[in-house]
Amino acid sequence: MVVKTRIVVNATAIPKAISNESSSTTASVDTRQLGNNASCVIIASAWLYNGTFVEETVTNVFIGNFLVPHVRVISPNGGEHWTGAHNITWFGWDNNSEEELTYEVRLSSDSGLTFQLLSKGLNKTWFTWYTQGFLNISTYVVEIRVSDGIYMNRDTSDAPFTAGDVLVTRTTTTTDQGFIIGLFISAAIISSAVMSLVVYYAAKRWY
Repeated sequence: MVVKTRIVVNATAIPKAISNESSSTTASVDTRQLGNNASCVIIASAWLYNGTFVEETVTNVFIGNFLVPHVRVISPNGGEHWTGAHNITWFGWDNNSEEELTYEVRLSSDSGLTFQLLSKGLNKTWFTWYTQGFLNISTYVVEIRVSDGIYMNRDTSDAPFTAGDVLVTRTTTTTDQGFIIGLFISAAIISSAVMSLVVYYAAKRWY
């Protein structure tokens, strides 16, 4: 007859160990208390009425309570033309129903090559972006990052979109300036040659 049982779950990689005892034939623990997924060593012990003790050890048991969260960008998702204030929206979920998700909003102006942070620590699924003061270009992409405190995931706009109200002006480069100077020099040489011919023929006429 069993008078006491005990279970120990040891996650050395975290590291953390949890345990529980019971005066019945079973003992249980809530493995979410580990705080992360890990391969564990489980030790089950039993004390019998006759004073004997029994123990069993099981190694390399993977306990995975925590699942990666998911996020999906709703808008802008490609092809939009935004000026003024617009709401960036998304949908986030986690198969761990009790998770509290937080979000980061990032913006790329080069079709997703680099991103700048617009906001972080959000617990809502929208963010108002004021596009005033941004270049009016068609290469913007939004990225949303979601975290459950342990794992992170992300999603981006399916395609670039247009936003901003600052017109892009073309500046004259050094190459352009060199080309223009070259044209002036060529024009001056041609003008000089023409004037020389005029003077030559005029001189012949008078002499």
